Amino acid sequence: MAELRPKRTVFLIDDNETILDVLGQILEKRDYHVLTARSAREAEEVWRLNRLTINAVVSDKWLSEKENSTAILKLFQQDSPDVPIILMTGYPLQDQEERSRVCEGINYLPKPFSPSDLFQALDFLIGK
Repeated sequence: MAELRPKRTVFLIDDNETILDVLGQILEKRDYHVLTARSAREAEEVWRLNRLTINAVVSDKWLSEKENSTAILKLFQQDSPDVPIILMTGYPLQDQEERSRVCEGINYLPKPFSPSDLFQALDFLIGK
């Protein structure tokens, strides 16, 4: 008899609705439960209501032309340091010093990436 395992919950944050929809569908097909937010304000609310069930956060670096996700991700790290965070970015981070200034302990997933890249990162961070 197969052992039933609770679904792992991934919290996706991106201001692009198409990206949220596509990534959400891809993750759901892989048996993840997906929560989404389109802004830092919405992300903070979703986090507040669900933080005890979230296994990983996947966020775009820029949530709009003026809204960087770094501050909200630092808040999540302080609140739940064991929840891994993956930062999707199309902007290259020049070196390790720049990465640590953005947010220590955050994992980077450069755009463009394939679904297998995302699965590999999640599997490494939260297990299969």
